[in-house]
Amino acid sequence: MAPILARFEPATLIPASSTALVILARTPALGEVKTRLANEIGAPAALVAYEELLEITLTQAHRWIELHPANFAALQLTSLDSSNPWLISAQARFPKLQFNHQCEGELGERMVGAFRLALEHADQAMIVGSDCPLLGPRIYADAANALNDHDVVISPTEDGGFALLGLKNLPAAEATGMFTRPRWSTSTTFEDTLNCAISQGLQVRVLPKLWDIDTALEWNQWRELEASGQLPEHW
Repeated sequence: MAPILARFEPATLIPASSTALVILARTPALGEVKTRLANEIGAPAALVAYEELLEITLTQAHRWIELHPANFAALQLTSLDSSNPWLISAQARFPKLQFNHQCEGELGERMVGAFRLALEHADQAMIVGSDCPLLGPRIYADAANALNDHDVVISPTEDGGFALLGLKNLPAAEATGMFTRPRWSTSTTFEDTLNCAISQGLQVRVLPKLWDIDTALEWNQWRELEASGQLPEHW
């Protein structure tokens, strides 16, 4: 299925040398987010956890834009209901972020759609989700800088996936099969994606490994870390 492209509606002209950050996320709704976590702690608690993680992701993206105003960030959601209280509140709290409808299709198709749209307005782009609260302005800056002399930048996670994927040439990336061949949401997703890129001669920068939150154990680890105040230096 070909992705259905949404459109950015930037309030100001985006400089050609900018970096785009796109957050792919589900619109918060009971029973429709963090399903693995919900199996352990229940759907209401999982929704609370998801909204907190999404809030952290948006806050860090907003901080990155404030620090690097030549760049821009967009949140692409599965639905944009103008009457949704969460959406109304989020748009008011994060005025520097674009809010758009996410492409339809499998994850790889949605990523291609997000990259294609972002690269219409920027020389390079990065995609993240909302499962990794360790992402922040320093990692975003490191990833953007890595794309100056690499074709692809990727931040792996401990469960075998990745928290960030960045590139500047979408056709070259698509030709590797990195959006169709990886086994998504498995312990080999990062390895599959990396191998696709390397097999076609793309220069890849691998960032330090992070961890994301899918289970009750990981959620509790994050809450303990947050409560201790011992957040990573890069955060």
